[in-house]
Amino acid sequence: MKQLLSSTILFAVTTSLMHAEDVAKPWSSVTFSVAESNAAATVALQGSDSLTKVKLGIIGKSIEIPEVELEGIDKPVLDSAQLYFGEDWYGEWKEGEKPTPHYIIEMSYGEKSKFGNLPTVKFLFHSGKYQERIVLVQETANVWKEFRKLPGEPAVETGTTTRPASPSKDEAEINR
Repeated sequence: MKQLLSSTILFAVTTSLMHAEDVAKPWSSVTFSVAESNAAATVALQGSDSLTKVKLGIIGKSIEIPEVELEGIDKPVLDSAQLYFGEDWYGEWKEGEKPTPHYIIEMSYGEKSKFGNLPTVKFLFHSGKYQERIVLVQETANVWKEFRKLPGEPAVETGTTTRPASPSKDEAEINR
């Protein structure tokens, strides 16, 4: 009887463990560094329900975006963050002007569109300071509305940009 009882308990414990699932939890903060000599930088991000901190460290300088500039960036997907570096000009430039290296922190956030993609936010830094926030929101399969927000100003719709359409779930399965 004792052996039957212990076998039953072992079976029950094993069965309940087999039905358990591991569930990924969203990150509430992330910090990463890029060690490449001409683009060395550190990025620190925080937020769960909304983005609360964006900080870029470059060449011994730390630039943190004021929290008021992060309003509206809800449900940030911190593990989607990327850091981009450009050695040339960003935006308009004048003849004879020296190139200004720039950094862009880009990440997804919010709710998926009916096309299955999350909005994208980009934070632009150059000339030793934070310059602007760029938000892309999907409107059609390959057209995204662009909104730009300068520090202290409201966001302004600035047009659209085209991105390749995401493959359907069936196409994604075929391509695996």
